[in-house]
Amino acid sequence: MFTRRTVAVLSALAVSLVGVPVAAADQPTHTRTDDIHIDQFDTTSCAFPFREIADGFVNRTVFVDEDGTPTRIRIIASFDGVAINEANGKTAQLDQVLVIFVDLETGEVVWDGVRIKATMPGGGALLLDVGRVVFDASSTPIFEAGQHQLIHEDFEDFCTAMG
Repeated sequence: MFTRRTVAVLSALAVSLVGVPVAAADQPTHTRTDDIHIDQFDTTSCAFPFREIADGFVNRTVFVDEDGTPTRIRIIASFDGVAINEANGKTAQLDQVLVIFVDLETGEVVWDGVRIKATMPGGGALLLDVGRVVFDASSTPIFEAGQHQLIHEDFEDFCTAMG
C-alpha cells in the first residue's frame, strides 16, 4: 500500500532541495510541485499480489534559518488511484492526502492527514490510516493519534474484500 519505498522516494526528492538561496529565518525559500504516477505491485500486504495505480502530485517546501541553512521540509502528497487484484478483477479506490514535516536538525518526521484510505462500493473503508504519527530519527513511531492500519500492517479486511 504505497509502500515505505514510496515515502523514501518522497523524502529523497525533498532532500534534493536543500541547496536553496538564503532567506529570513524559518521562511520558505523554495517550493516545487511535481506530478507523480505510481504503478507498482504489492506482494507483501495480502496472500496474493495486487497492482496499485495512482496519479497525484507532491509539493515540497524547504525552510531555512537566518543563515540560510535548511532546517525543515514540508511535503504535501496527494494521490488518487486504484488497487486491482488482477486474478479476480476486484478493485478498491485508493486515496491519500498527506502532509509530511521533516525536521532536518533532529531527524524527526511527522505525518498528518490521510496516509491511505481504501474503499469498495458498498464496502466502506476497508483500510484506513489517518491522523498524526511522529517518528524519531530512527523511523520509530513515538506518537500516534488516529487510526493507523497501514503502519500496524492490519490488512485483514482489505485482503478479505480483495481476495
